[in-house]
Amino acid sequence: MGSPTADLSLLETARAEATAALAEAPALEREWAGVRRAMEERWASRLGLAHVG
Repeated sequence: MGSPTADLSLLETARAEATAALAEAPALEREWAGVRRAMEERWASRLGLAHVG
């Protein structure tokens, strides 16, 4: 399993790619809202992430 600290660059790249994909197809945001909530609930406390809208 990877380390969030060691893999920060990869995580930042993945986030940028996901943001770009949503900008191109806003309808995906609604379709994936449940997945987003689940990921935020699961990982936010573990990674100390703030909610970013």
